[in-house]
Amino acid sequence: MDGASSSDDALRDPPRDSFAESSLPHDATAAAAGVRCFSIASDEEARAIEAIEDAMEGTDREVHVWSGASGVDRSGRATSLAELLPELRRAAPRDLWALTDATTWLRDPALARAFRELSSQPGDAVFIFLHAAAAPDVPFPECLAIALPRPTAAQIHEAATRAGIFERASASARWLDANAARGLAVACVGLGVRQALHTLRFALTRAHGSLEAALDTLRGLKTHHLAGDSLLETVETIPPGEIGGLDNLKSWVQSRALALHPEARAAGIPTPKGLLIVGVQGCGKSLAARACGALLGLDVVRLDVGRLFTSALGGSEAQLQETLALVERLAPVVLWIDEIDKSLSHGRAGASDGGTADRVMATLLTWLQDRTAPVFLAATANAIERLPPELVRRGRLDETFFVGLPDADTRARILRVHLCEVPRRMLDAVPPLADPVSNFEALARDAEGFSGAELEAALVEARLRAFSRGEPLSAEDLATALRATVPLSTSHTEQLAALERWATHRARRA
Repeated sequence: MDGASSSDDALRDPPRDSFAESSLPHDATAAAAGVRCFSIASDEEARAIEAIEDAMEGTDREVHVWSGASGVDRSGRATSLAELLPELRRAAPRDLWALTDATTWLRDPALARAFRELSSQPGDAVFIFLHAAAAPDVPFPECLAIALPRPTAAQIHEAATRAGIFERASASARWLDANAARGLAVACVGLGVRQALHTLRFALTRAHGSLEAALDTLRGLKTHHLAGDSLLETVETIPPGEIGGLDNLKSWVQSRALALHPEARAAGIPTPKGLLIVGVQGCGKSLAARACGALLGLDVVRLDVGRLFTSALGGSEAQLQETLALVERLAPVVLWIDEIDKSLSHGRAGASDGGTADRVMATLLTWLQDRTAPVFLAATANAIERLPPELVRRGRLDETFFVGLPDADTRARILRVHLCEVPRRMLDAVPPLADPVSNFEALARDAEGFSGAELEAALVEARLRAFSRGEPLSAEDLATALRATVPLSTSHTEQLAALERWATHRARRA
């Protein structure tokens, strides 16, 4: 997907960075409501102060900035919050005070109480606490928390242009014209200005070959930056050729890559929403989810559901909302939720949780319905009966695929992948074999009822057997390992038969 081709729309008429857009009533409305204290959690302090000053431009408010290092307006006056308090009590009615890192000072109960009383008194002076996102919030309810909007593509482009990033890079990157620069700015949306500039510099230094190379580097860095400390885990994509079978699913996903182009929106084609992959354990559902990234040309992030649930009331839902907001900042991206039937459904193990699992699923369903960012959900499930019907209906996801046990030819392809293709990618060589590859494929064709994971496990056992003798892998080693394996299709015949019956009229064959 060429990010530059969609850049003009993304840069047109950028919204002004103001408190009006951050839901801060900064004029007569605030005074009428009695709100005098606000907090902004942001790691972009300079940009927050600039936004405050821009918002106050044209009004009769005077903006003062305080810090514990330089005091009021860098004058060295009142370098402690206790010293500043009397000055705030005498503040002119229309003053606006931006107090940096003040939340750490407010751990003092006496200071916190004094500011709470000051914020509760009638008056027009406004106090804004600026603190890092990781710092504690303001410890009293009279303070209204607001969000600083993330910079738009136009603002990132303007900052990069002012910093001379594009001008310097264009000397060696001949492809870096005005349209390509706008495309790179669009790809940075979701990052703060400073972080975007660092990322742009690095991407342009490492990728002079083409715009696509620069975009790939930039998106990888962006995913690393944003997903680092969250419930999201960056996942390496799987080349589609390393998945034996699932041709219908791979073809369907590949066709959806076209819908990510800006021209598709002009043709009335919406951004693809995603798919649910249901089926037998060990038959490639997780691999298919990871392959979606390669087929769509997007990064893949996995939601770590194990860390999602907390004991605090409402905490799990809040964590999911924060994570989904982060996913939208990473967009375009593939979001992978593995075994969604066990992790987010009402029937998850030990779900005597006061309805937490149901509320978390409701949060996810609402997001799936309302989201506008290009996030492609790849969810996998084994037990479809545990999932609410609202999840599988059209509108939230585009399609449900069923992955069944592989047939003879597919088993042969799967074995060849693990015998040759995977070692070639990982080791740049195929380990020596005592017999032709066709002999191994013949054994896989005869292994009726085996899943792909069971074939892989048998191959690992066979390789260990051969390695212990110090000899190349033979077809007999694989035959011995297959004979010792009891496949899931034998141990859980009834469950697999029920799943096959369900899929007959309810899902598309992968």
